[in-house]
Amino acid sequence: MTPGRERLLTWGALTLVLALAAGVYSSSFSNNLLNWDDAVNVTGNAAIRGFTWTNLRAWFTQPLLGVYSPIVYLSYAVDYRIGELSPATYHATNLALHLAGVVLTFAIVRRLTNRRWAAILVAALFAVHPANVAAVTPISVRSSLLYACFYLSAYLSYLSSRSYLSFLFFFLSSLSKPAAVVFPVLMLLTDYYRNRPLTWPAWREKIPFVVVSVAIGTMALVFRTDMATGSPLQTSLLERLALAAYQLGFYVVKAVAPIGLSAYYPYPERTAGALPLGVWLAPLMVLLVAALVSRVRFERRLLSFGLLFFVLHLALVLKLVPLGAEFTADRYLYVPLVGLAVLLAGLAGRLSPRAQRAAVAAALVVIATWSVVSYRRNADWRDDMTFYTRIIDRFPGAAVAHANRAAARLQVNDVEGAGRDSTEAIRLDSTNVQGYFNRATAEVFQGRLRDALQDATRAITLDPQLPASFALRAQIRLSTGDYAGARDDAGTAIDLAPNADDVFKPLVTRGMARMVLGDGPGALQDLDRAIAARPQEPALFFNRGQVKLAQDDVAGGCADLRAAAAGGREDAKAMLAERCKGST
Repeated sequence: MTPGRERLLTWGALTLVLALAAGVYSSSFSNNLLNWDDAVNVTGNAAIRGFTWTNLRAWFTQPLLGVYSPIVYLSYAVDYRIGELSPATYHATNLALHLAGVVLTFAIVRRLTNRRWAAILVAALFAVHPANVAAVTPISVRSSLLYACFYLSAYLSYLSSRSYLSFLFFFLSSLSKPAAVVFPVLMLLTDYYRNRPLTWPAWREKIPFVVVSVAIGTMALVFRTDMATGSPLQTSLLERLALAAYQLGFYVVKAVAPIGLSAYYPYPERTAGALPLGVWLAPLMVLLVAALVSRVRFERRLLSFGLLFFVLHLALVLKLVPLGAEFTADRYLYVPLVGLAVLLAGLAGRLSPRAQRAAVAAALVVIATWSVVSYRRNADWRDDMTFYTRIIDRFPGAAVAHANRAAARLQVNDVEGAGRDSTEAIRLDSTNVQGYFNRATAEVFQGRLRDALQDATRAITLDPQLPASFALRAQIRLSTGDYAGARDDAGTAIDLAPNADDVFKPLVTRGMARMVLGDGPGALQDLDRAIAARPQEPALFFNRGQVKLAQDDVAGGCADLRAAAAGGREDAKAMLAERCKGST
């Protein structure tokens, strides 16, 4: 076969792999934005709604969900410019990044193993691996895809001896997700695999990468908002080591046999104060596997490289320093799977022709099976109710899922269901802030203001930095006639998040409280700010119209009431008829 024909067949096969991946993820385009992390990253993220200097400063100074990732801000801003809050736009970007990741995986495996068709097959396995659905389908996991795309580009450039291009892509990867800081270690691991002597030039070329890794790593620690709170599971150092080994085993199993996958995995529960037996057995299993690998003589360098690649890119998410509410996450397998792809392709080249044919047949069966599984798994992120119900079905004791499903029920006015889910979340975890907040919201709808006040206060006690809790308690106090308390709580909510997308809500509450307390100018100032933030809300014009009429500004008040009436407010129409008959 001529080289030209072989290249044509290779790119034709890779095109089929990309088409398969696009088909697998096509079902994700009908998924909605979720209240899991999309509310922070997209729907409530004012910093992505325009390319302004103010927003640019926010990208480089404000972390997203505790992660320093300015490139992620930029990508969301581009999506918002194209489709505003249309979920399909964000899903299209995620898919494009994944397809780029598939091509990069193929190119890396081929360069490291020189096995063209083996690289095609493992790239196909990577493209449809069910664990990768957790990295591609959720809109809020954009950081993982951007980091991976730039990271793999940097690695391919390094393999091609393009140091400057490699550094550029590495820098962009670091600005997408701090997980990229392990890249200098990967460079050394690759030098070992290629049997490259570690001379001074080999060390010198890595210095800029190390400098960036140290800088980004330091910034990541500074911006981590959960460093002080840690995780839901308090552990000793010995227990952390055992948990890290247990996690490593979890990821190995999910990489090889991706069954029983979930969008969320809680921490192991203690029984009589002790961690499960499986956690304590995990370190022994890891040591046993390491001992076995060390005794293997066949393709030791390839085997060591593939496994160490896998472990290296999981090292930062093992719970040696337990952070966050998730114990493990399928999305963390995205880059580590590339190491296993290299290992599989390299070993395939050592098989006999008959064994190779059997391996190809087995790979095709797995690709077909995984394609169906991944296609169906996209539906786990279809909407809030589906998302949390799937988690609860798998982990009934997941308090966070019950609390967030309560919020989803409130969105569709299922107040009774929201109350049940919130109460269950609190039963499972008496410190669940969201559970108290959502139950308080449900109680407001039910007219149980005394109970709502207690739950809102409990939420504030547990987390005095959450502006939504103060805003909710301010509304409750306004409804119960505690105008001074409403004014103060609303003020705290505004101070905690002055640029939040929903800051107009506490502004309105404080404005109405100030009006009753006789602070007309202050009330107008708040309502002016609220209208500037949400000029399309008729209710805000109705509220300001009331304040202006109370201050004998009939012309201004009636103008606001007309604006509110034009927006469909029936109470504004009634007040217009009563108070503005002679006003023009």
